[in-house]
Amino acid sequence: MKDRNEAAQANGVGIGPLTDGGSAVNPLTELVEGVRSRGESGAFGFRASLRAEDADVVVLPWMWRDYVERGEVALARTLVEIAARLGKPCVIFHRSDNAANVPFPGVVVIETSGYASRRAAGRNEVWGLPPFLRDYVKDYCDGHLTIREKGHEPTVGFCGQAGGYPWDYSRRRLVNWFRHAMFRLGFHAWEPAPFETTAFRKRVLKRLLGESGVRCEFLIRARYRAGYTPPVKDPWHSTRLDFVRNIRDSDYTLCMRGGGNYSVRFYETLCLGRIPIFVDTDCVLPFDDELDYRNLCVWVDAGELEELGARLRQFHARLSPAEFRDLQVRCRNTWVEHLERESYLRWLARRLGTLIVRKTNFDT
Repeated sequence: MKDRNEAAQANGVGIGPLTDGGSAVNPLTELVEGVRSRGESGAFGFRASLRAEDADVVVLPWMWRDYVERGEVALARTLVEIAARLGKPCVIFHRSDNAANVPFPGVVVIETSGYASRRAAGRNEVWGLPPFLRDYVKDYCDGHLTIREKGHEPTVGFCGQAGGYPWDYSRRRLVNWFRHAMFRLGFHAWEPAPFETTAFRKRVLKRLLGESGVRCEFLIRARYRAGYTPPVKDPWHSTRLDFVRNIRDSDYTLCMRGGGNYSVRFYETLCLGRIPIFVDTDCVLPFDDELDYRNLCVWVDAGELEELGARLRQFHARLSPAEFRDLQVRCRNTWVEHLERESYLRWLARRLGTLIVRKTNFDT
């Protein structure tokens, strides 16, 4: 155990570097290493420390997925135990389509695919991690946010995988059932989606396709990215341009989970200054105790899909033309000020500062 403790002290420091450059790094490690390479001493409220004793917060330097898939969960546990012994908050990052389900207590898990209901007392804290996007307004709109005028009927866009033949849905359901069986038996490390997500998307779209007073602009794909999945994706490929145009040329965009319990499309919609229709499947959104997402978008719980059309029409009807324009700007500003990579990290630094104070007060 002594050797493992020494490794933990070397690798698990406040915002420490990886010892193996071949693995994905957490956003704080990546940020601090970039700042170091420019000869700067700090970034967005963070400072690097090479010793856990000198850090305010112990941040595990690998993503949680790396610990699991490298067979190093015991090392992660040791790092968490060191943090607990030192009285330091401990943070684990996890970017994946699968929930982290960290098996030991006392940590803050910052992840993309968390479940809000698992924030109950006695569990680890779960904070939302957004996907870090390029700025689509700069890339695809010449740097100018276009504002749509309010029409009598709301225009709703969606471009993505939700189609297929009946046997495609049956095959996917069988695969998902098999993954659940393997997960329950302990042969698979990652918890699958609770249902077959392509069929779920189709069901959501059908709710609006038959709705009067709603204009649907749906480009439904039978495969992910219409089958365009090279190792390095071309941001100017026709499938990407179709996707961006669909959001830009709509008032609202349907945003719901895919393989993971989060929607990249939700953040892309905000980035482009459009209004999301967010179908909540027990999602964890970044800073959702501070940002009023429900007032920013059309919010529908997954168990209330029968109300989707009515919620949309009511939301659209109560906005004046000026409020409709202002809401688009608010959506864009929410992404710029809170969910863009550097903005998110600045907010995260403040949130971690609050966590440090809370931990100190609790311990004293």
